[in-house]
Amino acid sequence: MPLIGLLPAGVHRAVLRVAEQVRRRWWRLRKPTLRGVAIAAFDDGGRVLLVRHSYRMRDEWHLPTGGCRRGEEPMEAGVRELAEETGLRAGDVREIGTDCFNLHGATNNVTILAIRAQGEARADGREIREIRWADPRALPPSVPQWARGYIEQAAG
Repeated sequence: MPLIGLLPAGVHRAVLRVAEQVRRRWWRLRKPTLRGVAIAAFDDGGRVLLVRHSYRMRDEWHLPTGGCRRGEEPMEAGVRELAEETGLRAGDVREIGTDCFNLHGATNNVTILAIRAQGEARADGREIREIRWADPRALPPSVPQWARGYIEQAAG
């Protein structure tokens, strides 16, 4: 377990918020190329999993997302991130497409995955502060447009 995992949850969340601001500034200066995943996880009833990150500046519902580690394929990263962020296991995993955009100065290459989720979803209280399942046709208003588009592609 990383040392940060030994911190009390409230302190961990505060560190994540500061780290997010530092990371954004670093990306504006360095302009790196990133590889990541966005996960549209569905339950057996066809609902999509939404999360609220503790470190985001806006109070929005998002899809689980994360970066690919060095040498890690996107499908592996998606399965790992889903388990780390929500405790869910991945059943069927499909690559839906890719997206490339500017993320605070970095070039972000994202692989969009559709995953059939298995198990009981839980927020870790650190990176993820809240989880909910939603009907893909009736998403909460705070779901950003990019996430809506990924969900539509994955549900299609």
